[in-house]
Amino acid sequence: MIVVKFGNSNEVRKPAAQFPTVNTVLNSATMKTALGFGSNVEAHVNGAAVNGSYALRSGDVVTLITRANSKG
Repeated sequence: MIVVKFGNSNEVRKPAAQFPTVNTVLNSATMKTALGFGSNVEAHVNGAAVNGSYALRSGDVVTLITRANSKG
């Protein structure tokens, strides 16, 4: 199982086989609806920032954090 968190109280537990990489979490319409996140998020796994190709393993905690907006 992996745990995906967004915000203070939104959390979903899913089998790691269903979401093998961070990109599968970020691109999942089901996860976006369940947790309420959009496309402007970055993923941290077990406290460390990771890229989308990071392979998830059972026991990982994925925390999604809204990226800071920057003006050009």
